[in-house]
Amino acid sequence: MSNLHRLQWFDQEIRMNRFPNANALANQFEISLRQAQRDVEYLRNSLNAPLAYDAKNRGYGYEDPAFTLPNVYITEEEKRLLKYLAYRYKEFSKTDKMNRLAQLFNRIGSDEIEELEGITVPHFSVDFRSSNLYYELKKSMKMKRKVKITFQQGMFGILASIAHVYYIYRKHEVDYIDVFLEEKDGLDTIRFESVIEYEVLNETFEIQPQLIKQPYEMKIKKQPFLAEVKGNSLFEEELDSFFSFEKNEDHYKIEYNDEEELLQLLMKSMNWEKVLSPNWLKNKLYQRLQNIMEKLNMEK
Repeated sequence: MSNLHRLQWFDQEIRMNRFPNANALANQFEISLRQAQRDVEYLRNSLNAPLAYDAKNRGYGYEDPAFTLPNVYITEEEKRLLKYLAYRYKEFSKTDKMNRLAQLFNRIGSDEIEELEGITVPHFSVDFRSSNLYYELKKSMKMKRKVKITFQQGMFGILASIAHVYYIYRKHEVDYIDVFLEEKDGLDTIRFESVIEYEVLNETFEIQPQLIKQPYEMKIKKQPFLAEVKGNSLFEEELDSFFSFEKNEDHYKIEYNDEEELLQLLMKSMNWEKVLSPNWLKNKLYQRLQNIMEKLNMEK
């Protein structure tokens, strides 16, 4: 069933009292509102979910909380997603409870199911693309196989190279890969979302001892920059997926390590009102938007 993962997400949102609706479903999975409405109808009419619309919260809940989705077969792609979740929970907190959760997801992904009690589970938004990328790169590390990778290098354009993957880790809610790039003959750090294409090759590479435990993460571990932006509650939802921040009424103090990432969010979002600080960030955003306007005028 192609919409299974969407129904599972909708079900989970209901159980966490987030009152999802068709609009939220459409935005989460980048599908049409009509398709999202069909999914909700399928959940109600075909799976007999006791859906009840809550006008106050503008979303759905269950009239009978005992309702559960039918058991389904775990596909290979979903197993990869579970492996990725295991990695995410392990990186989330180095505690015994989170390690046990990581082991649980690993075992479910291997068809070994174990129940764990007394654990409050953090909610993560994940996708099959990230889980597949994690799975393939983890495999390349284990087998010491080279990866042909194409990725966006921030403002410097697109680079294609043969990579030797050394580390995969997560900092400030962003996944990173530490690699040796043959094209550069040196080390680099690549963000998951910047990867455009990749292919694990049959050719192997030799581990270079001098590269092990090198401080690749220095640029990630340094103190993050701070920006202050005024925005609405929808802006908070956009921030929540990518940045750490503090909220004071409608003001958001945002921690960021990559200015390009924050600029991209500000350019595509309609839910912020004003960049309060720093001034250089305001100027850079203004200059970029001005360049776009000039190009549009030239086209006329």
